[in-house]
Amino acid sequence: MDVRSMRGSSGISDHYIVKTKVKIRLSIKWKERKALVKKLNIEQLKNPQTTEQCKNRLNYTLRTVEEKSSIDDMWEKREKSVKKIAEEVLGFQGKQSINKWFNKERKTAIVKNYTVRTIMLRDPGKANKQELALKQREAKQIIRKNKRMWEKARIETIENSYKNSIKLFFGRANDIKNGFKPRSTIMKDDERNLITVRKEVTKEFKKVFEKILNVSTQTETNNDDVTTIDQYLEDPHWKRLKWRSKCLREERHLEKTQ
Repeated sequence: MDVRSMRGSSGISDHYIVKTKVKIRLSIKWKERKALVKKLNIEQLKNPQTTEQCKNRLNYTLRTVEEKSSIDDMWEKREKSVKKIAEEVLGFQGKQSINKWFNKERKTAIVKNYTVRTIMLRDPGKANKQELALKQREAKQIIRKNKRMWEKARIETIENSYKNSIKLFFGRANDIKNGFKPRSTIMKDDERNLITVRKEVTKEFKKVFEKILNVSTQTETNNDDVTTIDQYLEDPHWKRLKWRSKCLREERHLEKTQ
């Protein structure tokens, strides 16, 4: 980043203009896809048999660790033993399915509504208008009914998880408190179509940055430098200097006589 202060339009003024040149450097780390961290299924510890099995295996494994080795080696072996037993006994959490209220049934109702609407726009007759009104009413009823059922089931999940799983309780409660948040991984391509897949969005961003940054600089540009004050002054003539010095001597002489 280059920052300089430039003189203003007038040489008498003490104002300065700040001029900056900024170079943008894009990081390439955003292209790397991070591996998901697997989480242990802690819910299995609620089962008494699983808890007892985990305790027995830990006791047996930790006793077999050699105490003659150094402290660092002992800690490393015990750490690996605990992780290995936890992975074998408890296992990992599966992929959590998001229970959305907008499912295939509502999507089918909306597609039928859109199809009837297209027919009505092509042939705006009385029968087609009545058919469109009927499909719109059916679609609204299906959406409202299923959304109420989804909200009721979500509230029941929150109530039941208050005693069993505090983490799930606060997670679902915060979802209701914060409300709906739109996704930020959506953009339009050159044909004005919406893209929601993360890989496709990344490719589209790459195209946009290539268009912006990799522009050819071979075009001729005319740079006109405009100066508001005389930058180059000629040296004064010796006669002018002599006359000016004479004037100064006369002025001083008059000041002394007065």
